[in-house]
Amino acid sequence: MVLKAEIITVGNEILSGATLNSNAAVLGRRLLEVGVVPQWGSVVADDAQDIARAVLHSVERAGVVIVTGGLGPTPDDVTREAIAAAADRPLVLREDLLDDMRRGWTARGTTMPESNTRQAFLPARSSVIPNPVGSAPGFRLKIAGTDVFVLPGVPAEMSGMLRETVLPALAARARGRIRRFRTLHTIGWPESAIAERISRRLRCSGEWSLAYLPQRGGVDLRVGAAGSPARVNRVLADAVGRIRRILGPAVYGADGGPLEALVGRQLLRRGWTVSVAESCTGGLLSNLLTHVPGSSAYFDRAVVAYSNRAKTSLLGVSPKTLRARGAVSGEVAVEMARGVKRLSRTTLGISVTGIAGPGGGTKNKPVGLVYVGLAVGRSARAFRFQFPGDRRSVKYRSSRAALNLLRLYLRGGTLDAVETGMWRSGEGEKRIRQDGRG
Repeated sequence: MVLKAEIITVGNEILSGATLNSNAAVLGRRLLEVGVVPQWGSVVADDAQDIARAVLHSVERAGVVIVTGGLGPTPDDVTREAIAAAADRPLVLREDLLDDMRRGWTARGTTMPESNTRQAFLPARSSVIPNPVGSAPGFRLKIAGTDVFVLPGVPAEMSGMLRETVLPALAARARGRIRRFRTLHTIGWPESAIAERISRRLRCSGEWSLAYLPQRGGVDLRVGAAGSPARVNRVLADAVGRIRRILGPAVYGADGGPLEALVGRQLLRRGWTVSVAESCTGGLLSNLLTHVPGSSAYFDRAVVAYSNRAKTSLLGVSPKTLRARGAVSGEVAVEMARGVKRLSRTTLGISVTGIAGPGGGTKNKPVGLVYVGLAVGRSARAFRFQFPGDRRSVKYRSSRAALNLLRLYLRGGTLDAVETGMWRSGEGEKRIRQDGRG
């Protein structure tokens, strides 16, 4: 049976948005590693009665409850009092704990403030969770038969105590049963289209689960399984392989690693170089490519040619083309890509030109219309996109689309392969239909 946990985070600063709830994220990831499934979570203000009520509600449904925050020495740190009330136990002074705390302060060359003494008061019949980083001890006790672990809110302290005390205790309870996840990263298809494709060809068995996690510029697919390590690895490998076959080139990676890092690895493997000409993205594509350590091995230069004058003088775009087709056109995208490739003498040249908005759109060229040009050897081609969203979103989606074109070319080796890959991964369907091809 899966051991389910509830995470309770205490703090007004988290509720107000002044502090991000990073502890809950760490706890969620680390609990899964030892076979404990975070099933519920809540954030509670620095109020003893509210904290006690939250804990009592949690122990009714969870096998494990982990509380973080409110163990400091100041009057607003009331978690100790709240847990004692929920357990119907008095707070008692732990003289051994107080002595350890004082020795710790002395070792740091100072005297412990008297206010820290309140940190040595713990609910009766609770066990201490040592703090390897700071001064606030944690503690563990049972309430209504449920294990309750109480940890400080300082992230470094919480993580250290989790690693050294809490996780080993929970791993022993899980008895070798783990829950593990694999994450597939996709680009091109929206969440609904991916779900429809998968459901037509694959039914989730009781052995594994699938969650759809939309991200900016793509959808992550989280595949999970529980059981013994050997069984989990087998089930996940089978499920991930099936999903990859269904979605084809829409899947660009697994278990972390951004798209730009994948493109960088492919360029390094082939020994190729790339240069960039940007208009509407204003340098964002170049920023993504160069955010990868070691990108100087394959990234040569970028030209941000925002105005028509810059496109002509820096990239050699024909004024005639600009007059006849406009800056946002496939023809200009091709000339930009050819121009930056010629200047830099790189293997590949890629360009972006479009209407990021909110103004500047027309009936024939609406906001969100973007062309990405790709030049290689003596060949070049432009690819058309229509992106939704505000200015920031259009710029980001345009940069991701350009990265994906590079990935598809490096994957297939021809511009026709890029065209096919776009259609199969969802990005090219609308463009091909609009252009009357395919």
